[in-house]
Amino acid sequence: MKKIIYNTIILSLILSISGCSGKVRNMNVAPQKAVTLTTTKGKAKIIFIRPSFIASSIQSAIFEIKDKKPSIVGILPARKRVVYEVEPGKHLFMVIGESTDFMKADLLADKTYVVFIAPRAGWIKARFSLEPIFKNTRRWEKIPYDIRRYK
Repeated sequence: MKKIIYNTIILSLILSISGCSGKVRNMNVAPQKAVTLTTTKGKAKIIFIRPSFIASSIQSAIFEIKDKKPSIVGILPARKRVVYEVEPGKHLFMVIGESTDFMKADLLADKTYVVFIAPRAGWIKARFSLEPIFKNTRRWEKIPYDIRRYK
């Protein structure tokens, strides 16, 4: 009886972990020319980058919260990026993994912002944080390379 319970638990864990991996479906790949630091006139652009290979089998879901309702920005696997263009103003973004992290942003027109989706260890699967990258920092200097690298 103990062996049956043990095998059932192991099988359940394997199935639940494998359900988190795989390719992102029903998402369009942004053409390389769309991934630049320039924006459409009067808009703000955010480039969400997940540069780390850590927790590569777990995808992170990014949402924007509008009027207390989440709307999907994109599903981001490891070493990929999501380009999101919005109206300037105040925005609230959320990333989901094992836990949820939020980021408030007051975006200006004709500006581009870069946010790293940083994975960290969780109990069952990865947790993710939204980390804005600021100019004149070591990470900012890597941004053009990251944009070319993560298609």
